[in-house]
Amino acid sequence: MSLEKFYFALTGCGMAIAGLLMLYRRIAFLTTGTRTEARWVDWEKRGRRPSYHPVIEFTTTDGSTQRITGLSGYSKKPANSTQTYQVIYEERAPSKGLIYSFLHFWGGPIAFLSFPIPLFWLFFSRLKKWPRGPLFPRGQNWSDPHGLPRS
Repeated sequence: MSLEKFYFALTGCGMAIAGLLMLYRRIAFLTTGTRTEARWVDWEKRGRRPSYHPVIEFTTTDGSTQRITGLSGYSKKPANSTQTYQVIYEERAPSKGLIYSFLHFWGGPIAFLSFPIPLFWLFFSRLKKWPRGPLFPRGQNWSDPHGLPRS
């Protein structure tokens, strides 16, 4: 087994384990958390190439107001929103609530569970040896569509 294949298998296993843990935590959060309606408050700018994440506000069952920021954002700042959001939070830590949408809630686990698929394919493929050498060998004429040498 080549070292490259070992790296693909190791990375794939790590990502699959992380994805399974994320999926377990999200399902546990979904079953034990409290759902409520939230309203949009502002946009938070993050990153070097800025993305704008929704800041939303909700009221817990004990009457306290909490603000959370969404996990995913937009590349351009959207117009002010009057949209309401579904939020799931735990009573003991309401500031760690999550917006209940496909992207915010399930996007991470799905990504971490789907990325290992091509890595495992590369590990289990029947490539005996990885191709080595330059991408464009010297002496070959790449301007001729038929690849024929010039006379």
